[in-house]
Amino acid sequence: MALYLIRKNNLKAINIVGKDDINFEEKYSYQDITADELLKHIAILSIIMMIGTTFSAILKSKLDLALPSYVGAMFVAIIFNNLNEKYNYVKLNRNLIDILGITSLNIFLSMALISLRLWELASLAVPMFLILFAQVIFMAFFTSQIVFKAMGKDYDAAVMVSGMCGSGLGATTNAMLNMGEVSERHGYTVNPYLIVTLTGAFLIDIFQMPVIITAINMFK
Repeated sequence: MALYLIRKNNLKAINIVGKDDINFEEKYSYQDITADELLKHIAILSIIMMIGTTFSAILKSKLDLALPSYVGAMFVAIIFNNLNEKYNYVKLNRNLIDILGITSLNIFLSMALISLRLWELASLAVPMFLILFAQVIFMAFFTSQIVFKAMGKDYDAAVMVSGMCGSGLGATTNAMLNMGEVSERHGYTVNPYLIVTLTGAFLIDIFQMPVIITAINMFK
């Protein structure tokens, strides 16, 4: 969809930057990975997750504000990362953090797939394919007619369209991969990576839960 919009409107990337400027490929990837480094990063991530989940639990018990536990962990991680960037408390290996994230995601997906009882979903195959088909058609229309125009109908808007398709039919990881493929061909710019990651990996987790809960209550 993004490539179609770029070719149709003859769009060109303005203010092209390097991959390091948008952290798509981390400049720290040359750092060695040792057992001590691995244990240190696992400990840091574990502490952040523990504080974050505790924070979410306190919000629920004190303010009756129900947030997924990982949202609290994201808040704590954002605060820690910004403070660490300024004061350099610990030296982080971004490449190692990416490896831990990808590994954890693969383990989670494997566990989720193993726990599925596919034979119980056989009768739902046709409805599932119809829903998927409807989602694809809707995303094609929504991104090309609304997102692209709302974002300015320029090159950055086309890259954000690819990110929106990834988020809408998958997750923020898919959005990053989609934008990377488009940018690899036509050039990297900052705005899509700033907007899509901020909304897809942070803001959406705050606003989607009330919407989902409201929809469940309306149609249950």
